[in-house]
Amino acid sequence: HGCDSPQSLIRSTLDRAARAMDEVDGSGSDQSPSFILITGDCLRHGVDELFSSSEDRQNSYNDSLTADGTATTAEEAMKRGGAAILRELTVIVQEYFPNTQIVFSIGNNDVVPDYYLNFLDTDSAEAVNDNAGSSAENFASSASSMSTNEESTGMLDLIYQALNADGYNTDSFANTLQTSVLKPTDQHTFLKGGYYYRSFHNGGLLILSLNTVIYSPFYESSSDDKIHDNSTNDNRPDNSDKMHDDDPRGQFTWLKIILSEARRNQ
Repeated sequence: HGCDSPQSLIRSTLDRAARAMDEVDGSGSDQSPSFILITGDCLRHGVDELFSSSEDRQNSYNDSLTADGTATTAEEAMKRGGAAILRELTVIVQEYFPNTQIVFSIGNNDVVPDYYLNFLDTDSAEAVNDNAGSSAENFASSASSMSTNEESTGMLDLIYQALNADGYNTDSFANTLQTSVLKPTDQHTFLKGGYYYRSFHNGGLLILSLNTVIYSPFYESSSDDKIHDNSTNDNRPDNSDKMHDDDPRGQFTWLKIILSEARRNQ
């Protein structure tokens, strides 16, 4: 639980999976799957501990990252580090399955620190949510409506950048995606709450990628505890009010709209 799987293990697994697809057909032709699900928790436990195990270590990361403009704080550095790992993993998957769409879902360990999500709300985002009853298109709002100039970038924003091949800040990542996992049409709902959908087989199959981190009793959104000790829950903020929210981040409203439209289009 305290380290990532080595690349050799990941590559060996993907290589065997790719060869298994070839063995099914036996003709040597491309037998790529329709999609690959990455179901979350791709990162090791306690990624933030790599950056905050001691004050000296935190300051050294802070100083080095501020100097080249990559990040402004140790908190920003650890978030970017987590997003970079997700990007690297996705690049490796695409090496072995270059013609296959990837559907990614967020796990609690994919956000840094664990269970922590600080959402970037904008007036335009709330306006779209207010009109959500009309159609799913309201949730696929123009990507330009979302702010990309925050002084401290949110974790979902960094994950979106990491998994978008043509994103507005992909130069922050060393590896290059072959195709985007998260697309501009996903930006509004993903930045709003970490959810989106994919359609396959001419609409015959709909995959909904939901964010269940926000329903956990360990979910944190308070800026008072961004870097914490994962070994104890005593320093976690009181989230009792959040647990009474009928629809955190508008995800249930969106889900009902998507399912209703899917039913009508059967």
